[in-house]
Amino acid sequence: MDSIGMVIIDEAGAVTMLDSLIVWRGDLPVILAGDPFQLPPPAMFATATYSKDNPVNAFIQQLKQPLITALIENNWPHSIVPEQMRIEPGLWDMVNQIIYRDRIPMNKNIKPSKIAHLFEERSTSLSERSQRIIVDDP
Repeated sequence: MDSIGMVIIDEAGAVTMLDSLIVWRGDLPVILAGDPFQLPPPAMFATATYSKDNPVNAFIQQLKQPLITALIENNWPHSIVPEQMRIEPGLWDMVNQIIYRDRIPMNKNIKPSKIAHLFEERSTSLSERSQRIIVDDP
């Protein structure tokens, strides 16, 4: 096998430090690509204990935190994508507001698809009907 010049770990929001050691020997540059706000690493038996304060998995704290989060919290250099380019415009607004605190704007070149227009029409009419039911309900 030829020499590898770097390690790229995708979906790094779900990769722990222990997971990364499987592919990274420590002597190569590593690029982590991922979103620490998406699904965290699976921490099996996170709440299982033998007795009070005696967890079944002694490494559970290390398994719960993604490597990318630990590095960001310790001021390692990182970059955040300046705009969102993958989700339908109508769906991104809620995600951006709740999860990203309106920090990542929608790319202005992304246009809603026909399905997005149908979804918006249906969801608006359902929302209006729901509001009328709630308001009219004694």
